[in-house]
Amino acid sequence: MSSSVFRQIALADNADERAEGLFRAAVSAYCSLPRPSRQDASRLDTLAVPLLEKVPAAARRFASAALSECETAPRDLVRHLCNDTIDVAAPLLVRSPAISDVDLLTLIGRHGQAHAVAIGRRRDLNPVIAGLVRAIEQPLVPPQPEAKPDPAAQTRDHLRTMMRPAPATRRTTFLRLRDSALTGKPALLATALADALGIWFDRAASIVAHGDLAELGLALRAVELRSEEAFVLTAMVSPHAFGDLNRIVNFIRAYDSITPQQVATALERWREDGRPGSRVRA
Repeated sequence: MSSSVFRQIALADNADERAEGLFRAAVSAYCSLPRPSRQDASRLDTLAVPLLEKVPAAARRFASAALSECETAPRDLVRHLCNDTIDVAAPLLVRSPAISDVDLLTLIGRHGQAHAVAIGRRRDLNPVIAGLVRAIEQPLVPPQPEAKPDPAAQTRDHLRTMMRPAPATRRTTFLRLRDSALTGKPALLATALADALGIWFDRAASIVAHGDLAELGLALRAVELRSEEAFVLTAMVSPHAFGDLNRIVNFIRAYDSITPQQVATALERWREDGRPGSRVRA
């Protein structure tokens, strides 16, 4: 950094302005290097990451845009910026070559639609990730006002426990499950899952709460979701289950290998579990 930049930082009126000036200058200096090394990236991480809480969104957007073209990028700083709000993260999500496929999948599972749409704009996007983006970029279904219960509705609810959704409703079912998961409230997701499978709420709540990927996979297979749709929902329920690409591949392979007989057996068990007087089995 030039001496004039240091003078401007030193003359700033308050600590926040000095922090922003130092942050912007450090990022600019790094991006001006013709071939920044890993050591350079580590130095920028050490300097800039502690300043993130002190600098405004405009400075973070500047850093995201500036670093989005860097082949060698400061790992921690890029990670923090990618997990920021979409207006900050977008340049990195769209262009940065420093973000791996595993990083992209983790960001989609953690942040949902807005980050996924930005990631979908990347060139040469992995086909698996592109499929995940297509699965969740549909507009969110607006919440419907809750109707007052009446005898006819209760009868219909009871009949739904004896029915499976028709194949034509698969996409609608996925959107309802996804939108319920995006609320972050397990009870809403369990309600949507119980309705989709025709099982009792207690059983559906147990499937969601236990985080058993095999059992959740059976449940999602029962409503005939595609593997990319099942992954999106599973990542929302258990975001820490997919630490690397191998785990994602193994999940998709296991999901695709589920047989109709396995689904039928699980549905029979779930529909019995949760009935009044029955004991929910783990």
